[in-house]
Amino acid sequence: MSPFSSLSALVLTFWTLPMLLTAFVPLSYREILAGFREALVIAVVTSLSVAALPLIQDAVQKFTGRIKAGETDSRQTTEIIETSLSVSYPLAQIGNFFILVFLFYAAYYYYIPLDRLQILEIPFVTLLSGVGSPTSSIGAVTFMADWLGLPGRTTDLYVETMSITRYAQVITSVAAFGFVTTIVVFMFYGKVRFNPRAFVLTLAVTAAAFSGIWMFGRWGGDHVALHSAPTYMTASLPQAVQSYSDANLASPPPVGNDTKKHPGQTDPDPGPRGLKSIQRIETTGVLRVGVNPNVMPFSYENARGELIGFDLEMIYRFAQSMDVKLVFRTYDWKTLVDDLKAGKFDIAIGGLYITDDRLEDLDVSRPYFESPLALIVRTSRLQDFRSRRSISKLDNPTIAVFDDPVLINLTRREFPNASLKIVQNYDQLENWRDADAAIWTWEQARALAISMKGYSAVVPYSVVVPSDNANRFLFAYLMPPDSPGLLTYFNYWLDLLKDSGVLEDMTRRWINPASTGPAD
Repeated sequence: MSPFSSLSALVLTFWTLPMLLTAFVPLSYREILAGFREALVIAVVTSLSVAALPLIQDAVQKFTGRIKAGETDSRQTTEIIETSLSVSYPLAQIGNFFILVFLFYAAYYYYIPLDRLQILEIPFVTLLSGVGSPTSSIGAVTFMADWLGLPGRTTDLYVETMSITRYAQVITSVAAFGFVTTIVVFMFYGKVRFNPRAFVLTLAVTAAAFSGIWMFGRWGGDHVALHSAPTYMTASLPQAVQSYSDANLASPPPVGNDTKKHPGQTDPDPGPRGLKSIQRIETTGVLRVGVNPNVMPFSYENARGELIGFDLEMIYRFAQSMDVKLVFRTYDWKTLVDDLKAGKFDIAIGGLYITDDRLEDLDVSRPYFESPLALIVRTSRLQDFRSRRSISKLDNPTIAVFDDPVLINLTRREFPNASLKIVQNYDQLENWRDADAAIWTWEQARALAISMKGYSAVVPYSVVVPSDNANRFLFAYLMPPDSPGLLTYFNYWLDLLKDSGVLEDMTRRWINPASTGPAD
């Protein structure tokens, strides 16, 4: 986004606004640029539009020197300029209206199509929300992102892009302050005159410039976001993590729906009976991990047939901290809790979320991520699933859902008019003609939708998840009941990961597409 918004800002600052000014006041293009040069320089150096206000005042006072002596009053002129600047500072911050460009970019970035009504409404809402100082635009983005159904991290993305786009926003706003103040002063003294030739030339060149910028963007090729199908499928674990895992796997990780033992693979020695989980792990030197290999981007198979994902990297790092080997076992959604109670593995991973039953029956780690409920639908039918109300109007829609008691009960409660298609995974979703949508959490739905042509992820308005989760799914790792030692150690280790920035880096690379480089 930043190259094109910056080019647009340069066009507005150095052509459109100064040339438009020449169409109304008796000043040349060169005089205007020379007059505002110092104001623009100080704005770029400080990245603060307010720092340029005194220099704009000096420039406009010099411009009034073009008016014949005796027709102006210097004291009165100063008061007019100061008043105009006081009003234009909050109202003429057109740099804030780059919010409009950013919102389209954010929808593009997060693969969330906007409907026609939203596209028509965005300019007007932006006009109202963009009034105020530059910092107020952050609050405007938060408000409008929520209105458009964009992820909560949209504001963070805006703040990150501001480190680059802020300069473009500031100089555009400074040019607007100068434009408004100059026009007001010349209008007060009755010296405004319309030059149709300059006006038409300004609009024609501006239109040509913006068309060129748009075409330049189009030449860049089709949109491939950081987390598109190619990057998801070509992703891999960081080299240091991969090297450790290659050397410390007690058995190969499962891939796809593989639950069979590989040649030469045996179950690890469970150790003496009656040992607590952490005691058994320390005694045998093996951490047994239950995994579902069909949960993108938490645990899934890449194009090379490797089991990767956020949770895989997490568990490899954890095993490294304990200096133990790993054994993976796949689990079935329906029997996950029973398998953990039976002690078939020490910890379960794979995009698992906290529920009341799991809190009651198992030991559950601290949450490491949260996500709302979402649907995966064909993009052509996106409007049918925008809200709970629109879904209720559908005639017996069919929603695909994992054979998971939690999701099944939730889907029945939230969409009582829908029929359910119970499935083991969503691998064949594109081929199911009898399913109108599939349900999952937002991050998982988004990752899957990106990997399938013609599909989108949507968080329907007015759809809630259990109130104890505050309308969000909280992701965590599950352990057998009565595993206090392992739970305490894991939570402490998770806190260290968070404090060191590793957790943030993992989230950025696997879940939140904000990374620009390969894994270390």
